[in-house]
Amino acid sequence: MVQSPEIESLRQALQPEPGFRGYPPPRRKHMAEHTIEQIIRAVDRGLIPLGVWEQQCLAASLACLREGDYDQARINAVEALRDVEERATNLEALPPRTLDSLRKDFLWARVRPLMER
Repeated sequence: MVQSPEIESLRQALQPEPGFRGYPPPRRKHMAEHTIEQIIRAVDRGLIPLGVWEQQCLAASLACLREGDYDQARINAVEALRDVEERATNLEALPPRTLDSLRKDFLWARVRPLMER
């Protein structure tokens, strides 16, 4: 399945640059927050659907952000943009999420103090 140029552009823009794991925690937290925010905005604009896959990726990303695992939070968020054919089939069953509940979780995680896992 061919994705829209907008989705492909977003995916490329959000890919971590080489060496990002060596950045200081405040920068990595900011990068994770930016990535999550861009995915939520893409869902809000209708660029990507909020299907089960996207819900799972964002929920996992937010959990990692809350726990201070900023690198994994970013990786999980970008997974929401993965082509259908490339998606894993063994998702952990999490309760369904609405865009509003994901937004609230994101805002809550964003104001938490910096943590390093």
